[in-house]
Amino acid sequence: MVQSLLNHIQGRNGSRWAEFIRKTGAENILLVAVDAAKYIHKAMICTFYGDILVKPFEFDASETGFNRLREAVRREKEKHDMKKVVFGIETTGHYYEDLVHRSYKEHYYVRIINATTTKEMRKMLLNWSKTDNLDLMAIVHAIIYGHGTSRKLTTNRIDDLQKLTRTRRELVNEQSSIKNQIRVHVDFIFREFQGKIIFRNGKKEKVKPFTDLFGKSGVYIMRHCLHPSDILLLGEDGLRELSVREDLKLRDSTIKCLLDFAQSSISKSKEQVKVEQFLLNLRLDQLEAVNKQIKRLEKEIEDLFIQTEAAVILSVPGIGVAIGAEFSCGDGGYF
Repeated sequence: MVQSLLNHIQGRNGSRWAEFIRKTGAENILLVAVDAAKYIHKAMICTFYGDILVKPFEFDASETGFNRLREAVRREKEKHDMKKVVFGIETTGHYYEDLVHRSYKEHYYVRIINATTTKEMRKMLLNWSKTDNLDLMAIVHAIIYGHGTSRKLTTNRIDDLQKLTRTRRELVNEQSSIKNQIRVHVDFIFREFQGKIIFRNGKKEKVKPFTDLFGKSGVYIMRHCLHPSDILLLGEDGLRELSVREDLKLRDSTIKCLLDFAQSSISKSKEQVKVEQFLLNLRLDQLEAVNKQIKRLEKEIEDLFIQTEAAVILSVPGIGVAIGAEFSCGDGGYF
């Protein structure tokens, strides 16, 4: 009993490919394998049965190069009376994307081949070496065996949103790294500033002066008066005055905690940690710059995200714009 195309082993994508082959006829299909690179691409033209019609040749990654490829394809299509042209393009970095968009404009049938797939195809060809010609043959075999996808690349808002969310992810990772480096410098200058273990009724308890070490008040003190000697010199009245003048909103419990911890600290002298303070200020400058960049990105993401249908995900409790955008257009997302 013949199974429905929708039951194809590779799912809906495989069904569409099988239907395309059935309607067109394998003998009427011209295959073009393209190995994309930054400056120079390489292509090979053959039949669906693997017979090479045009040996591997290079063309530049611009309109002139694509025109050369298009002309070669036109000649072979007419010469062998082929009905359809199938382009197989490997996902090499981002260099393949312009080729895919340009091929769609020419109304070629495009198969996007994952680099992992071509790697497996090379193994099937019983050759462990990696050459451009072998890569092209691997792409051809991948197309013949029905691998790859015919989906169009994301465009417009979704494509832009994907780039923005990826950049935000990178900056958030950088932000975390900078914060860790800041904590190290603080340890050298005034370790207890990040918290201290005290014993109450025979039990250990960690007490921290600040709920958020990187809030406005914590950052200000780290930059201007972090050393225990500075804290003690200011005293309770000085810290209160500083809090009012700089709008730090220091609580009484925070002031008392800072003074108690500074009094019992065994940190090095202020002169001995002068370099650490200098490096700490540099890291704080970095953190401030990254924080601003993240805020700018999140504003851009928000403005773009609400224009997409995926914005409906914001109705789910606990999901904000940044997470919603990541989930919707990131790797493995909806698009």
